[in-house]
Formats: sequence, C-alpha cells, structure tokens
Amino acid sequence: MKIAVFHNLPLGGARRTLYEQIKNLSKRHTIDLYEIGYENHLLEANEFVKFRKKYDFTLENNIPGIFNRLIKDYRNFISLRNLQRKIAGEIDTEISKILTEAQKKAIDNLTKHKSLLRKIADKLIKEETIEGPEFDKLFK
Repeated sequence: MKIAVFHNLPLGGARRTLYEQIKNLSKRHTIDLYEIGYENHLLEANEFVKFRKKYDFTLENNIPGIFNRLIKDYRNFISLRNLQRKIAGEIDTEISKILTEAQKKAIDNLTKHKSLLRKIADKLIKEETIEGPEFDKLFK
C-alpha cells in the first residue's frame, strides 16, 4: 500500500514518534513524505521514504504592535492554507494515478479471463450456486 504522510511537527517527542511510525510502516508499505520547510524536516527518515517533497514556508516576523501582528498572522494563515491545498492536490493527483492503473489492471484481467467468467456465469444461471469442488473444476 502507498501511504502519504504530511507533517509540520516541531522538534520533540511527537516528531520522534512519527519517525518511528514511518520506519515501521516502510517495512510493508511505500511511504511518500510531505513536509513544510521551516527547520523541522525528518532528515533521518530518508532511508524509509520513496518520495519526499519539502514545501517552502516561513512565518513572517511579527513587528511590535497588535495591528501589525494581526496582519502578519493573517498572511501566515492564508499562506499556510494555500500550501495545504497545494499538497492535498498533489496527493489527490497521485491517488488518481493509482486508481487509473488499478482500473486498467482489472479490465485487463477481466478481458483475459472472459471465457472463464462466461463459464461461471452460465453455471450460476443454471444452478444458482456453485460449491467449492464444482467451482474448482471450472478452472481446469
């Protein structure tokens, strides 16, 4: 399974836990890592991820004064919201690729085994059920 992980965790226990989760998940899954680039990337996770994308984002320095601070906070919020939408869009695109590929494989398999599927359908139309040994005979 392919898993997308997004993080913007600061240094500390939560980030270490995320690292351990990525490490364990990578044993059986493909991990793509998306992170916001303000000095809290998981450098040590490189060996466990297949794809990694770092997005540039910096908080604007807050100038003294409540009004200036509110303006800066609002700009940071809008900027971060737009970045999250961009990340979500990229993840959605990747999911669409996976689904399209899976659909093609399913259609190929159904086409490849069309005669067997017709045998099964004919048998089910006649008898409504097929028991295990009878079902196995159809494959031989």
